Amino acid sequence: MNNETIIFSSGNPGKIKEVQSIFKDFEFSIVPQSNIGIQKSAEETACTFVENALLKARYVASKTDHSVIAEDSGLVIDLLDNEPGVFSARYAGENSTDQENINKVLENLKQKNLNQSPAKFIAVVVYISNPNDPIPIIKHGEIIGTVSSKCSGTNGFGYDPIFYPDGSTKTLAEIAPEIKNSISHRGIAFRALLDILK
Repeated sequence: MNNETIIFSSGNPGKIKEVQSIFKDFEFSIVPQSNIGIQKSAEETACTFVENALLKARYVASKTDHSVIAEDSGLVIDLLDNEPGVFSARYAGENSTDQENINKVLENLKQKNLNQSPAKFIAVVVYISNPNDPIPIIKHGEIIGTVSSKCSGTNGFGYDPIFYPDGSTKTLAEIAPEIKNSISHRGIAFRALLDILK
């Protein structure tokens, strides 16, 4: 599979940057879906990360002859009944900003008289060679930590400014990108996929 062009089914600039960084030392060309004229992603109508990732992958694969990778991920907080979960990107509503989503998490914790809570980030990545691929490669990764009302950092995106990995006094948004990629849920999942693609 050396020198293979793989389409990444995502319109999220933060995710695209992270994934291209993870793949940069390998002979794969990761091309965002927008580069082949796909501006709108598939609707994430499923109730699990893996099903949503497959929906996104198959949608893009139906419009290209290249292999496709897709990812679905989110923040899971046990004390909020596993919210925001698969709704992480739109927790505060469709087209909500990262800050609006963060504010909703913190407000919901506040209603439970909490200013922090155990949490984890989960990522599921899939690889398919064509839209009807019957055996997609599926890998997942997770990172355990704490969400806190102490918001800090500008390096990341999404909920990174309020997520403190276990054993760290810094949020994911305060950690250098290369270090984040080595410990993050997304980094773990994509490296597991790379191990197979290599």
